[in-house]
Amino acid sequence: FRKTHVGDIHLTMSVGFIGGLAAMSASFLTHPMDSLRVRMFLHGELHAHHVPRLRLVGHIFQREGLPIFYKGLSTTLLRQALWSGTRFSVNDSVQQSFGGKESLSFHKRLASSALAGGVGALVSSPFDAALIQMQGTTKAMKHKQHLNGTWQKPNGVPTGGHRMLHQALAPAIVRGCAVTGMQFTAYDVTKAALGWTTSAEWPEKGFLKCATAGMVSGALTAVVVCPIDVLKAHQLNLATSAVGPATQHTKSIISTYKSGGVKAFYRGFVPAVVRHTPQVTLMWMFYEYYSHLWQQNWD
Repeated sequence: FRKTHVGDIHLTMSVGFIGGLAAMSASFLTHPMDSLRVRMFLHGELHAHHVPRLRLVGHIFQREGLPIFYKGLSTTLLRQALWSGTRFSVNDSVQQSFGGKESLSFHKRLASSALAGGVGALVSSPFDAALIQMQGTTKAMKHKQHLNGTWQKPNGVPTGGHRMLHQALAPAIVRGCAVTGMQFTAYDVTKAALGWTTSAEWPEKGFLKCATAGMVSGALTAVVVCPIDVLKAHQLNLATSAVGPATQHTKSIISTYKSGGVKAFYRGFVPAVVRHTPQVTLMWMFYEYYSHLWQQNWD
């Protein structure tokens, strides 16, 4: 490990700021798609109406208006500021401790980014539950709340205060390690393979290479995270039973494999690719753009 200097701390802070801002910018553009996905998952609207997705979007728009697609945007932006700001900062700090980003081996890149994802998930986990609750709330549920004076959460959203809010912390950390480990490592490796290593070349030489590396990063992230999300869905079905967490994990893996072999772990893979690829690609493009501006004006 290399000794950390004051200049490294300033660099890490700037990387965290730029990374958080880039993720917030990307999430602002992709938030409507995420809101629609949460509505479909929590309320089964896609299956209830038996209509194509585009027609369902129009149905929701006519019934509840444009603001429904941006519900929870402020929480999304705050969550991204904490989640991505933390993981970019931690990743840069660990890489500096290893001797600098340029000289890192593959396994050190993967280890530093996975650690960063775990720390980021630890920081942002309370906002994930709050975001699902806000996105999953319909006008009808709000009306029912006013009539009854009670709050009824959508199915799948844990209740019970701070303890229940953090009950999925371990799975969130595992997911954060997997997501960030793949996102960051795949992007860096692909970018290096394309022969582009600095934001100073943006956008003349870097635009298409950044977009390509971002799409590869997003697609590979979906490959890694899809089995985790499938197992998480199975664990939600076991959450009301009396078995412990370890038994739940084992039962989830066994039941998923029995239901369809390895393919069962990749149910919903196409929607996962559609969800992750645009957001990850935009995040990296904003990151390179903001890094380029930072180097021009403040370095």
